[in-house]
Amino acid sequence: MWDQALIGLADYGGLGLFALFLIWQYVEQKKQLKEMMKGFQDKLDELRKQSDDRESNLRQRYDDVVNRIQSERDELRTALLSQVGDLERNVHEIDRKMDTLSLLVTDLREKILKLEIKDMTLKGQ
Repeated sequence: MWDQALIGLADYGGLGLFALFLIWQYVEQKKQLKEMMKGFQDKLDELRKQSDDRESNLRQRYDDVVNRIQSERDELRTALLSQVGDLERNVHEIDRKMDTLSLLVTDLREKILKLEIKDMTLKGQ
């Protein structure tokens, strides 16, 4: 087929050779364009993969930071609850001691009052 086309175009002389050159140039440009498109597509795929990898790494770092913060928050919450529990026990202990102290003070007042009354009765006799 190409042979017949070449012979047919050669019959037209310089114009036929020019047409042959244009055909050859068109075919070569198509090959180059195809190679360029493949190279472009390969590069685009590579960039897309790099972008996906960077995004994945960034997401992993973000998840690690979030998990670390949540862990620290849970530890802090546990520590605070423990301290609140300790403080509550201390307050109850102080309250119990205050009640005991109040009873002792009341008992001492009664004894002092009895002694004062006894002392007054002894002085009055």
